[in-house]
Amino acid sequence: MRYRVLGRTGLKVSELGVGGHEYRRPLPTTLGRWGEVDMEKFVRTQPERTRLIKRAIDAGANYFDPTHIEEVKSLGSALKELGVKEDTHVSIMILGLFGKMAESSRSKWRQIIIDDVEEKLKSLQMDYADILTILFPERNYSPERLTAALEVFSELKEEGGIGFFGASTHEPRFLAELMRRHDCFDMVMVRYNYHLQEA
Repeated sequence: MRYRVLGRTGLKVSELGVGGHEYRRPLPTTLGRWGEVDMEKFVRTQPERTRLIKRAIDAGANYFDPTHIEEVKSLGSALKELGVKEDTHVSIMILGLFGKMAESSRSKWRQIIIDDVEEKLKSLQMDYADILTILFPERNYSPERLTAALEVFSELKEEGGIGFFGASTHEPRFLAELMRRHDCFDMVMVRYNYHLQEA
């Protein structure tokens, strides 16, 4: 395994990381029903996912970025059982943040973010995540919402709950413009492969 510095975080992460969608497939849900988990079956099928995480770690992977809550719970259980939390870097994602903010009064924005982060950390069975990532920041974006979110992110960083900020999108041009205007992310993740090379 080879390692690279991730953005401007200073973290040395494996070139190959582990998301969550793949090890989520054995879960008792379907791709069309994110977040619905039969907890009895979840617990019963966890050993299969833990073995997958162990194989990744044994191969040198040290970067994990689960998306949906069931992926986060599964990763947290695996890392706890394997006893390797100190040797890994974990990113947690906030899904639909600006949409949730758009549907709520400004007075509730801070609590929306705090509750989401606390839920993810509790599910990971950790009190710290290396990176807090906004997924699809272009959805329901407004400068006011971004500014408010970054203020709360800075607060969480000062309190020691998160280390760095990130963004993930399938719209690299939007993200590039956001970075030019605000210079607010320590790392970004965009889709890039042999077929999709816009990034």
